[in-house]
Amino acid sequence: MSDSTLQVLLDAMALLQELPDDKHWLFGKGRTKVGEPLYGSQIFNSYEDGTTKERPFAEAENDDSRECVRTALNRARGRQ
Repeated sequence: MSDSTLQVLLDAMALLQELPDDKHWLFGKGRTKVGEPLYGSQIFNSYEDGTTKERPFAEAENDDSRECVRTALNRARGRQ
């Protein structure tokens, strides 16, 4: 893993630490088709048994990793 890839992951994780403990999150890099944004982030509610039983309640995609996470977090804040 290159230093820049590691830094992208560390930056995303630092931003996602703002979420309360009852939220789960996913952050990923990759494309499934041409023209799709490079990064994606999803935020889920978690339940007492530790699972997520629903689709994400906030998500975002962007070619900029930090903007991707910030957008998902802003959408989550609007729905909490």
